[in-house]
Amino acid sequence: MTSPSGVDGGCSTGNMRCLMHCNVSYTDENGNTGDGFVRAVNCSEDGQPLNFFVCGQKDSKWVALPFLFLTREQAEDFIVIKMTMITVLILLASVAYSQSADNQIVRARLESCPGCSLNRLPEVRAFVYDDIPKYENVEWKKISGAPPELIFLNEADEELERYFLSKLNRDECNQLLQSKGFKLKENAKEL
Repeated sequence: MTSPSGVDGGCSTGNMRCLMHCNVSYTDENGNTGDGFVRAVNCSEDGQPLNFFVCGQKDSKWVALPFLFLTREQAEDFIVIKMTMITVLILLASVAYSQSADNQIVRARLESCPGCSLNRLPEVRAFVYDDIPKYENVEWKKISGAPPELIFLNEADEELERYFLSKLNRDECNQLLQSKGFKLKENAKEL
């Protein structure tokens, strides 16, 4: 493609060499926005850039762009910083998205010995045998010799929180489940 008349494609003032042959987004004097590829720079007699010839997908036009005068090194540093910031923002967004789903408690599992440990804890025993079956998404896993522990899980069945129930009474055990959003089954009686 040949440059229009009056275009000095070799203008090297400030960051013009860095901008040449770069993709840009712009807003022209009429408020129209677009993206394109800088093909030429039109400079004044004193070497100051006046506007750029931008080749877009739909059209090509001269566009006056506000700009900062940067050395080539400064322009390259700016591009590196911009790309680093974009990468960090993408990583933060993906981590936040994955953690929001991974950190949501959806199930609870009570792990306890069905006899010996619970027989010494009458309040916890009443919670395990009488109250646990009344809750939605709560199961009891019987493990011989294990002290009573309430484990909160995410959708992937990964452990998020673990509580030892040995020092809690029946009401405190129920409050713990309810504080994590667990509800009684519809056919269950009030606790």
